[in-house]
Amino acid sequence: MTRKFFFSLFFLCLLFSFANCKGDDDDSADDSDDDNDDNDDNDDSSDDDDDDLTLPEGWRMELVDDGDETGYDNQIALISNNNQIIYYGRMEDLPDIISLRLAIKEGENWNVDSLPFTKTGGSLPLLIDRDDHLHLSLMRFGEEVHHNILEYGNDCDGELQFETILQAEMRTVFTMAIDSANIPHFFVEGYGDLIYYLCWNGAAWDFSLFGYGTTPSMAIDNNDYLHVAFYVPYDFNDIDDDIDEEQQGKVIHYFNTEGDWSWETIDYIIDNEPIDSLDPDSVLDLYTKVDPTGAMHVGYQVKFVDDHEESQDSIYKIMYATKADGQWKRSTVHVNGWLRSFTIDDQSRPHFLVYDWNEEGLVWLTREDGESSWTSTWLGLEPCHTGLAIDADGYAHISYSPTYNEDKETIHLYYLTNRPE
Repeated sequence: MTRKFFFSLFFLCLLFSFANCKGDDDDSADDSDDDNDDNDDNDDSSDDDDDDLTLPEGWRMELVDDGDETGYDNQIALISNNNQIIYYGRMEDLPDIISLRLAIKEGENWNVDSLPFTKTGGSLPLLIDRDDHLHLSLMRFGEEVHHNILEYGNDCDGELQFETILQAEMRTVFTMAIDSANIPHFFVEGYGDLIYYLCWNGAAWDFSLFGYGTTPSMAIDNNDYLHVAFYVPYDFNDIDDDIDEEQQGKVIHYFNTEGDWSWETIDYIIDNEPIDSLDPDSVLDLYTKVDPTGAMHVGYQVKFVDDHEESQDSIYKIMYATKADGQWKRSTVHVNGWLRSFTIDDQSRPHFLVYDWNEEGLVWLTREDGESSWTSTWLGLEPCHTGLAIDADGYAHISYSPTYNEDKETIHLYYLTNRPE
């Protein structure tokens, strides 16, 4: 069943002016119960910069939402006029209840509106299609234990509408991509490290078993071919007969460019050299992007441990892989870091946000081409949830919340950029 809610006319006309928005005056976003009054339309919080931080020259930081414990799982996207949209969660008084919000920059102000959902966890996919329509999804609790509900929303008809597209026993790990007809496709991780594919078949949502693995991440190229990368866990105890031995311990890439699904190896994790006597164990936080030429770009995080059963010590290595001239090429981006976000720009250059555990701060890493060294920009922010977008001119746009700060009252949502005003 489809549910609708309407932003204020001011907010809608700003967000969808490119679509000749003709929405009515009804503002059903709930501002009345916000004791902090940080969710009101026209809330100007952009002047409240964080004075405790010293950013690199040319960067600026703005306060987006000053509510307590806000900014969880934030994602940022740009529409064609470089207006920024941030999709994020805010912790409520009840344990594990996270309400959802959308923020958009208008002039010098950030306008924040609530969405009519809470979420269970996992990511908050936010995509802008080639027609500048907004697509987003979320996972929320079902009535039965371990059963979750996948919601999907878009504004393709001029209003942001949501639809329940899946209710099943599944984890909150999922990925979304949009094809040229603005139809969403999903890969969802179920229990037992099973991966399912969810798509619209023209009459209903089709949910089918796809394979064995974890951390799926998908992209769709300009020819509407699907690409999904995920990690197939290595069976260190040799007790799971369901795992394909040929795929074990690998980051793999599935694609349907020839009609049927085919797969190839991106990285055999178990072959990675030990780091400080720690051995490769698993893969976390995997991101998949596809550039205009159809080339794949994958960012991922490899965990190294001292013991595969009862680890007491671990370290993380950030990796980048891309396919050029028919071959996958891999490079190490950072060691002893925490991958927070990954994307590519219009020139197919990779960009990473990594929390550096050695120096204790957030760093932006990029490089000009597949052979050059990585260039770093020290941002110095504390452990956080972040989103990253790069505009057509190569400037960075970052959403940021220090969600691991013990002082919960200081967990706010911020926006950073190096784009000149």
